[in-house]
Amino acid sequence: GGGDQIYMTTTGLYVAKQGIRWQPFEAPPADDPYNYKGRYHNLHETQIITKIAFDSATGQLAVHAVGNVQGRIKDQWAFKEYAGANAISIATTTSSKWGVEAEEDPLQNFQHNHLWILVEEEQKLVLKASVNNFGPKEDIRAIRYLGTRAYIVTYHKTDPLFAFELANPLEPTLLGELKIPGFSMYLHPVADGRLVGVGFDADEQGDFSWYQGIQVSLFDTSDPSNMARIDNHVHGTRGSHSEVTGDHKAFYHNAEYQYIGVPVVELSGGASNQTGGGSQMGNTATFSGAVLYQLGVSELTEVARLTHREWIPQACERQLNSPAWWQNAVRSLDINRLFTVDARLLTVSRFGIKAHDLADPTQTLASTVFTTSNPDCSTSK
Repeated sequence: GGGDQIYMTTTGLYVAKQGIRWQPFEAPPADDPYNYKGRYHNLHETQIITKIAFDSATGQLAVHAVGNVQGRIKDQWAFKEYAGANAISIATTTSSKWGVEAEEDPLQNFQHNHLWILVEEEQKLVLKASVNNFGPKEDIRAIRYLGTRAYIVTYHKTDPLFAFELANPLEPTLLGELKIPGFSMYLHPVADGRLVGVGFDADEQGDFSWYQGIQVSLFDTSDPSNMARIDNHVHGTRGSHSEVTGDHKAFYHNAEYQYIGVPVVELSGGASNQTGGGSQMGNTATFSGAVLYQLGVSELTEVARLTHREWIPQACERQLNSPAWWQNAVRSLDINRLFTVDARLLTVSRFGIKAHDLADPTQTLASTVFTTSNPDCSTSK
């Protein structure tokens, strides 16, 4: 059958598949790794991990090793291969995926998060080490491996950013934890000891939170035992969206100019954190396009707001004002991507391309409009 997640390195391809078969036609063998208890009683949510080796000269593929871990995997950022140790680490969340409590194990009544280390031995991926049960009652929203470190964001009502040391992958260690409002969906290294997170602000309401507008945060991770958020910006109210939260390719970083670009649609009309009514969605697009920041030592300074809104057909305006659910992958009607090409900053949308001066991005040097008699107003990916 199909796989759920794919992670690829220069030497191997890893396929993760949820270990559930819904309706077996015959009794499974004793060593079958699949869980047959069904959707609402799948306590451990086994993930079957298959390593496929390939010959770089011929492209020939061969199953190399198979193993499994407990939990569900958010995306490809959950994996990191350690070729020298013949190992791979995988971050997962267990329990409560379907909003029901486990009946057999009290420890599974709420979510836990785990970092597993598997080592390849005789065509098997064998569990050798782990850090278990961090971020209880929360699930993983973002993961990033940098050098010997792993940074993992979990969320329930605050945003814990966890730092792990994996210099020796067989001895993973939790180094520190930072709790802030909201949560990041994507983490990007921008300088030594600096991470940018893009996700959502949150309005705390007792034992839970309503997600709010798009939040861009700058973290100081130079001391993993004492991490800090040193700057953050919130765009719009609940329902505002950015493609970065569902597709890392939408994030723009120019190290030479220290630019950081985030496509965003800011909606107004939703409840702010101060109103106490954080469930209300915004319904009016006050800005659409991309926000460009410049990275300083301890801050992100907004330097430009770039837009293609004047090219969006009137027939699509109603869709532009539509709010988005935080989990949905939404493609903006405005700018989708930013690129550096020939010493210029290009912004691209489905309706055209603009070239901007890198030294002064507010200056548009050239533009090309894509003409269409039947515009696509869909924001579905």
